[in-house]
Amino acid sequence: VHNKYFLMICGTYLLMQLYSATLGMGIYFMKYVLGDEGLFGTFSWAVNIPMIVGLLVTPLLVAKFRGMYKLNIIGYIIGTAGRLGVIAAGYMGNIPLMLAFTAIAALGMSPLQGDMNALIATTSEYTRLTTGKKVDGTMYSCTSFGTKVGGGIGTAIAGWMLAASGYIKNAPVQPESCVNMLHVMYLWFPMIINLLITFVLIKLNVEKANKELQKEAE
Repeated sequence: VHNKYFLMICGTYLLMQLYSATLGMGIYFMKYVLGDEGLFGTFSWAVNIPMIVGLLVTPLLVAKFRGMYKLNIIGYIIGTAGRLGVIAAGYMGNIPLMLAFTAIAALGMSPLQGDMNALIATTSEYTRLTTGKKVDGTMYSCTSFGTKVGGGIGTAIAGWMLAASGYIKNAPVQPESCVNMLHVMYLWFPMIINLLITFVLIKLNVEKANKELQKEAE
């Protein structure tokens, strides 16, 4: 709890799970806004394929940027810009452009997905340098904490907002209030969450903090 970087990573995990929950509402967006629920699978591929490509090159990018800090920030700036593009394309009803910006966002977000475990290990090292204690197991608990709590909260919030919007189960057409809510949930929320994660990542320079502590120790 005294390790601020650990708390930042926990917060990031929570936000990432909230992001996934909002994207999960895409099935409703495809069906009631774009008119084809089969597009949900296509959009899933637009996320997963760039993410896999990004994960494969993350080690090379970490080496090129000489660390994770700048890479993660740049990646999430791209991810946020990509989701802004999805918003614009979504209101235009331009599906190919939505897919393209979805892929760009996923590619930008992939470095953090790839180096998160290394980032947690670096955060654990910060605790060792400041307290002399190794608590790796406790540090890695943030992954399960973020996944379970963030996933649960995200799914619940999505369900509550959908219900509050006047959603009618199995109706061929939804009321305008529901359609507007789907725009907010699928287009706006992911962009806002990415922006919040970017702000957290700017503060999460644990690599620099560790180097300064090591110098002091020497």
